[in-house]
Amino acid sequence: MMLADMEKNPDMTTESKSNETDHELRLSQAIGEDYEDTSYDRGQLNPNDYYCDNDRTATFTLTNAVPMDPCFHQLLWSKLQQVLKTYLNENCIRPGGSPYLVTGAVASGSMQIPREDTDKEGDRNRAYNQVSVPSHIWTAVCCDQADDTQKFSVAFLAENKEESRLQILPVEELNAELARLYNASQPFKIFSDNCGTNTTKEQIVSSAVKSAWYTTFQTLLLDSYSQLFPPDERSRLDAETAQVMGNLNLDKDSVRLTGIEFAVTFPSVAHWYRKFKEIYDQGHLSCVLTPAAAAAKDPGTSDRVCTLQKQKHLPGSTVTAGGWSCVGEPCGQHNQTDYSWCYT
Repeated sequence: MMLADMEKNPDMTTESKSNETDHELRLSQAIGEDYEDTSYDRGQLNPNDYYCDNDRTATFTLTNAVPMDPCFHQLLWSKLQQVLKTYLNENCIRPGGSPYLVTGAVASGSMQIPREDTDKEGDRNRAYNQVSVPSHIWTAVCCDQADDTQKFSVAFLAENKEESRLQILPVEELNAELARLYNASQPFKIFSDNCGTNTTKEQIVSSAVKSAWYTTFQTLLLDSYSQLFPPDERSRLDAETAQVMGNLNLDKDSVRLTGIEFAVTFPSVAHWYRKFKEIYDQGHLSCVLTPAAAAAKDPGTSDRVCTLQKQKHLPGSTVTAGGWSCVGEPCGQHNQTDYSWCYT
């Protein structure tokens, strides 16, 4: 409902302009106070930045709000909305299409907004049963085109929690999943013709949106890691990421970054000798030297580089500079401490 409709309909009066008391309003709806002093954001289902001028006002009504986990709302879902808006502007509206978005939440039933501070004066007896915290948030998109071959749809589903994994799936699959989540007695259908679902175009759209969505998080990561990644390594990782995420034959939900390695350079081996014990004792990290043979074979590899590794030791054993347990029997003592031969 847009602003013009709100002004014509007295039932859509804002709280600040209503003549009813909070108690009277609560008899039929949630109010703004229900979101105060909780651990949830007042998340918008229909995002305000999809509209211009006064039409944005209507998106701030409580009928368009659900409690969202802050990390889920501010990172995962908000980033998705930004990416989706950009993609639809460039690939649906500009070519002459009309985008239709249907969004909703799956009520969790028994889960209600909990108190964040039960000892807050004047707030102890406040009812927290007006708003149900949804278990899932979803959006289905249809881009209707005059040319049916250019019509496409895509859907998004995610759990409303901090460590949530976004599902980008065909609308047809979302229909089936929502029927299960809502315990629907009849088949669930968001768009009458599923709007070009399970087509090559739909696969291209899904891959493009997911790739753009990952890029937004890559930017966040590089804000922190930009000083750790050498420029040539960052370019290589960017290219590899784009190649992987753009491959239509890969199930993106199964793709994982398998590891990351930290290397430290130092002026000389003597400097490493002075520092590695401090790194080991205080930071619980082993600073493992690049093998001299590897440095000799590859001129681009310096022998003044160590790789940081977590210590790998067994209880009661000693550990080498490489982080591995010493192997062997004690062969002597120094200052009343046993020492052993160690295989490094």
